[in-house]
Amino acid sequence: MAVEVKINSRPVRAVGVDAKRRQNWFYSAMWLAAVVVVIAGFGRSFYAIANGTSESSVIVHIHTAVFGAWLVFFIVQVWIIASRNVRLHMTLGHFVIALSTLMVNVCTSTAISGAMRGFTLNPQLDSLAYMAVPLGNLFAFAVFVALAFRYRRRPEVHRRLMLLATVGPLMTAPLAHFFAQLPDRFNPRPPIYFLMLFIILLFSCAVYDRFTLGRFNKVSLWGAVAMFVWGNTLAALIAPSVPWHRIAEWLVD
Repeated sequence: MAVEVKINSRPVRAVGVDAKRRQNWFYSAMWLAAVVVVIAGFGRSFYAIANGTSESSVIVHIHTAVFGAWLVFFIVQVWIIASRNVRLHMTLGHFVIALSTLMVNVCTSTAISGAMRGFTLNPQLDSLAYMAVPLGNLFAFAVFVALAFRYRRRPEVHRRLMLLATVGPLMTAPLAHFFAQLPDRFNPRPPIYFLMLFIILLFSCAVYDRFTLGRFNKVSLWGAVAMFVWGNTLAALIAPSVPWHRIAEWLVD
């Protein structure tokens, strides 16, 4: 049961047993949403890998494995903390840090390899420019995870940062692949449909906090705002810039 208390003369709902149960269901639902997005974006690639017809490089297969492992460990950690096994949750947390480090290295190699092959999902960006998008999102992911580890003893901060790391920077690639498979009418400029889904994923936790706690949580709200601004800055300003092209040329050389 949730109990209402007052902080600075404002009513705020305290977290009780029922609220914790709803919270666990919410994080599980967000994990499921992330899985659906990944399947929608990469389903064809997964099918090709499964039946042995994939022409993807080895680094792409490794990329698929480590990012899939992240989703698995995310939901496992949610269930473990729901069972109140905090010690096991924190022990596995060190493995998650190792996994995120591996993801950074693998994604960097995958992005560079894609640029060398001329890969781009945005017709307005050449492959060198497009490389800024996955690398920039990877940087955001690393920041969220590093902050989550820093605040691991503050669960209300920690869990929101981990959720933002998962439904924010990690979802841009499957969303981009999903829309790239659709007819041109679903890809207007600006990419309004892409942005709508991205906003829903990013701000879902902030909205949930508003309705369950009676207020916006600063981490879920401003973390989502920061990720949205960063993603658009990447695509509109950094990726097409001359300085970034010089950096990209150096990376692929």
